[in-house]
Amino acid sequence: MLAGSARNAWGLASWECTMTSGDEQRKYQQAGLPSVFADKRVVIGGGALLVAVIGFGVFMAGRSGSDESVPTSTTLVESQTTSSIVAGVTPTTVSETSGGGDAETPVATSAPVSVNPLTGEALDSANTGQVIAVKVDNGPAAQGQIGLRQAGVIFEVPVEGGLTRFTALFFDDVPIGVGPARSLRPVDADLLGPFSPIVITTGGRPWVVRDVEAAGVTILSDAEFFDQIVRQAPSNLLALAAKADATSVGGPPGVQPFRFGDSFDGDPVSVINIPLSGGMDVSWAVGGNGWVRTQNDSVFQVADTFDGDISDFSVDTVIVMMVAQRFAGYEDSAGAPVPTFDVIGFGRVMVFSDGQVIEGEWRRAAQEDGWIFVSDAGEEILIPKGRLFVEIVPRFVDITFE
Repeated sequence: MLAGSARNAWGLASWECTMTSGDEQRKYQQAGLPSVFADKRVVIGGGALLVAVIGFGVFMAGRSGSDESVPTSTTLVESQTTSSIVAGVTPTTVSETSGGGDAETPVATSAPVSVNPLTGEALDSANTGQVIAVKVDNGPAAQGQIGLRQAGVIFEVPVEGGLTRFTALFFDDVPIGVGPARSLRPVDADLLGPFSPIVITTGGRPWVVRDVEAAGVTILSDAEFFDQIVRQAPSNLLALAAKADATSVGGPPGVQPFRFGDSFDGDPVSVINIPLSGGMDVSWAVGGNGWVRTQNDSVFQVADTFDGDISDFSVDTVIVMMVAQRFAGYEDSAGAPVPTFDVIGFGRVMVFSDGQVIEGEWRRAAQEDGWIFVSDAGEEILIPKGRLFVEIVPRFVDITFE
């Protein structure tokens, strides 16, 4: 169960919290942030050359510490209530789209789509919405996460300290709140590129933020897109996903992140074991609603709303992508190296759906492209329609299934 007092956080006129927002040390009430590099002034006269570069040292110092290491005290005014958020959500317009062949995919334009680009499922009406993404904590204080069940796609990526972090993506079914929300990681630019989403996050290293924005991603990290829940900081911020969705104007993805089909013929399997790190063992087992997740020997449970009961979490398809792991170039505040991963190129893949597995290779040419899966027999693996959970797994990890 979530703490009962969490429901009261939505009705506060104002509140103060301590949160980590990365090296930016973001003050949400400021009118704007200064440039990473301050103005340069060059004065030449009388044989003297004065070069003042203010900010370079700040930038370099910012890259040397963890984006979780600088707490910022922030006062949020006129916090959203549940009713006001719901009232602010506007419906999308209705139009048509097209498809063809055995692989059913959304149209590769920004026009309205009638197929969910995240799940391949038909929509009740054509949608002009934009994909909404939320960076979600998976540390001990974050357990009983909120809003994940409505996600069409979830990526799980290892982070420093032996933990993992989720990136949850939504299209037609966007919850009021998702969380607990956390900060960006270097791999996010490559993961989010094909979706052209809005991402709600508590921040990140300045260079990580720039890389993510350069991938065509809109970043929301202002206070108006968060509310406080009763959790231990920094896992105490709920991303207001529905509010972001109501103001989105970017439209559906312009490419096909995944290719879907109706036929899936693999080998029988009932349990998947993924020892992601020394601190995170994940397994998936066939259940009544698809694949049921277990994490560190406990059934993984989530809540649909900030004040709702928690229950077992399951998805329709689990995709395990084996990738190369690299050092991201910085350490956290405890001195632990931060990893990043190559999700462009190629590697081994295992697609699990309907109690079956097909093994093969994932391929991706560029950041703006989607993923193509090819079986060991040389045939394209078309993903069964439904909710996807994508495990980004270092290629040295020993995956077993039975």
